[in-house]
Order: sequence, then C-alpha cells, then structure tokens
Amino acid sequence: LEIVGDGWEAHFVVGAPKKGKQGSKHRGGVMLLVRKSLNLRVKQDILRDHRSGMHHQAATWTISSPSIPKPIHITGVYISPTEGEVEEFFEVLSNASTFPPSETHLYVGDFNGHIGEEVEGHISIDPSSSLPDRAGDTSHPPAPTDMDPPKDRPSSAQRGRLLLRMLDTIQSIILNGRFQLASDPTPFTLVRQNERSINDYVLIGKRHFPRVKKCTV
Repeated sequence: LEIVGDGWEAHFVVGAPKKGKQGSKHRGGVMLLVRKSLNLRVKQDILRDHRSGMHHQAATWTISSPSIPKPIHITGVYISPTEGEVEEFFEVLSNASTFPPSETHLYVGDFNGHIGEEVEGHISIDPSSSLPDRAGDTSHPPAPTDMDPPKDRPSSAQRGRLLLRMLDTIQSIILNGRFQLASDPTPFTLVRQNERSINDYVLIGKRHFPRVKKCTV
C-alpha cells in the first residue's frame, strides 16, 4: 500500500475474493489507518472475514497509549448488499459490545442499510434524553418494525431495521447527522449519478455521546 510508506500504518481485513477477472480482487473489506507519528498501540481482533464463510467483514481494533487514559475500541464493519446471513452478522456485531462501560467503543463502516430519519427506539422512549436530532435521508426509510424475517438477500430497508434493532440492544446511537446546522445539506454518504443516500454510519454508546465534539462521514 502506497499510503503505508507515507507515514501511515494500515490494519485491515480483506473482503471475499471476486469471481471473474474484472475489477479489484476482493469485495468489501475494512481498514483502519493510524499515523505512525502518534505511537499508538493497535490490537486487531477479526470478528468475521471470508475465511469464516461469511461475505461480510468486521474487525475490532483496540487503540492504547500512555497518553490515552483508557483504551478506545473501533469496530470496522462492511455488510455486503448481495449476500445473506445478515441477521447472523448483526448478532456477531452485538456480541462484540463487551468492553467495560468506561471505555469508548465505536462501530464504523458501510452497513448498506437505510434508516431514514427514524429515531433509535431506546432514545424515543426516554423523556430525559437531551441528544440533538439527527439529520437523515427522508427518501429511504427502514422497513416496518413488524417486517417479515429477511430472506436470503435482505433489502437495504430491512438491513436498516436490523441496524436499528442492534442499536437498541447495545444502547448505542448514530453519530453522523447529529452535528448538522439547519442550513446544511443532507449528509449523504453515497453520491453517484442520480443516487443519493445514507448507507454508512458511525455508532457510539449513548453514555459516551458527551465525549464527541464533531462527526463527519
């Protein structure tokens, strides 16, 4: 990787090998880039990759340093839009939330799911919540709460509903879109030709939101 020779350290999990000769050799994958000059220690724990038989990938990186009071955990996520076992993969992600409550744990990546502007369930039932509203994508809502069990290849709306269920399970919230000004455009994460949507998310435990000053995806 050229970027490694430019002062960066790469920690990554490759995606499943592609079939055929066109395009890159792999689909998906997750990567964490860390500046070498920061002298951070990074421990990688692969949760799922193509060797486990899944076409989705996830890895947790634990970052520590004498200058950081407590470790920071980042779980990188890629969910393939053309494969099944999505419910099982969300279970893997939920089970990764095992760190002490005092340590920050982020989930970041391409979930390939739509949740529109729906509010996380554990926030909507909490009258004491002071979290700012999240600017979402009004054109792409999630599937209904009582949706049928996903089929072999869930839709983006179904993946969005599964994401919302996971957020309630691990008591986390979506960060991107919460730091928008009223005059700001919709914070789309996918823009190509005539398509605009939000598929990529940064998640954090609700208790740790006060630690975040800004989030842009």
